[in-house]
Parts: sequence; structure tokens; C-alpha cells
Amino acid sequence: MISGLSFSQQQKVKISNLHPKTEDTVFPVVSYPENPRVENKINTFLQVDQLEYVPGSGGNPFKLASTATNSYSNYLYFYSWDKIETPENILSIAINGEASGAYPEGFLIWKNFDLRTGNYINAEDLFQPDSVKTIEEIIQKRVKKKNC
Repeated sequence: MISGLSFSQQQKVKISNLHPKTEDTVFPVVSYPENPRVENKINTFLQVDQLEYVPGSGGNPFKLASTATNSYSNYLYFYSWDKIETPENILSIAINGEASGAYPEGFLIWKNFDLRTGNYINAEDLFQPDSVKTIEEIIQKRVKKKNC
């Protein structure tokens, strides 16, 4: 019964493209009619964090990202997103894009949210405080090994 409820909850969360969608601006927007407060919290976090745009403030949400007036040096493009399969009450979105400072660099980021509250989930929420440092070290070693 519980797994049926969680599956049902996941099915009620839909993700579409934030408008205006173009070749260089494919960004996720969450729809969760069962809990509009959570929907709003997730969308606000994503757009403020990645686009430096406050939802509903008017204008093109991609303007700062595409005109170099934000924290990125030259430009920021978002090419795609995917909703990742997750355990109950978790929403995970992978976002693929490209940013440029001195040279272009592709990126793939994952953003995870608690569907009960809309809160962003980070490593400190998932692991004991002393474990986070160990996990970060393991990831850094793998990144260095992969880049060599």
C-alpha cells in the first residue's frame, strides 16, 4: 500500500520546459497540482539558483544567463534535463548545459528535492557529518583518476 502511494505521488509530478524554450534554453519547470506550495518552492529554487531569475517577476527568465550580466563570465546555456527515477518522496532532476569563462565547459548537475516539503536535498542532509568529508574525498579521487 505504501509503495503504491509513493508511486502515485511520483506520477503526479510532471516536468516540462520553461518558456520561452529555444535551442539554447531548455530548462525544467515542475508541475505538482497536488501540492502547489512544494511546486512553487522547487521552481523558485531552480530558477533563482541557476538563472538568477525570480519566477513571476516578468521578462525573459533566461536573460541574465544569456547576456553575461549574471555570475557567469560569458554565457550559460541549458540544453536538456531529465527526471531521474528515485525513491518515494524524492524528486531528482539532471540538467545538462554549457558555461563559458575563458573557454566553454559542459556541465551536468543534479538537483534533488523532498516532495513532502519542497526542500532542496544536499549531501549534508543524507550523510553523517563525518561521512560527508570522506565521500567528497572519494569523489575527488575518482575525478582526478578519470581526468588523468
